[in-house]
Order: sequence, then C-alpha cells, then structure tokens
Amino acid sequence: MWAYPTKDEHVKSLHESVQSMMEKPKKLADIESLDGYAAIFIPGGHGAMVNLPESVELGRLLHEAHDKSLPTVTLCHGPAALLATKAEEKEFAYGG
Repeated sequence: MWAYPTKDEHVKSLHESVQSMMEKPKKLADIESLDGYAAIFIPGGHGAMVNLPESVELGRLLHEAHDKSLPTVTLCHGPAALLATKAEEKEFAYGG
C-alpha cells in the first residue's frame, strides 16, 4: 500500500484489528440491521452508479439509517446510490 503509514504503530494496530473484515466484506443482503453501526459510507466512482441505485438491500439500510438519524456520507458519484431508497416503490428518503 503506497500511502500506508508504516511507522505509525497506532495506525498499524488499527489496520490489523480490522484487516480480516476488509478482506471479507459483508454483502448488503447479509446486514439485517444497522444495530452496532455508527454510519453509512458510500464511496464514489462509477461503481456506485452501476447497481447501487436499484439495490433493495441498500435502500432498506438507508431508510433505517435515515430513521435512526445515523450519518450517511457519500463521495463523488456516491450520491447516486441514495436513489436506492426509492426501490420497491418507497418514498425517496432524502427529498426536500
């Protein structure tokens, strides 16, 4: 990793504690609720525009985050994924 701070022991320790989760990310469908989560983060790039806007699973999680007032952060093309809240004929959670 070209930008990884190899001399900072705190960063290295944090990375080691979450490395297994980063190597095997959960599928959205496997996340039953946001209990235990602090926020939703949707990175940018064109990938966020491919299938996330129609994802029923993401829409369910975004509605839950919105109802619980959890922070939802999107970058670059990430806001396109917010359209998932309209899946299954539901109301857009971020209107107005």
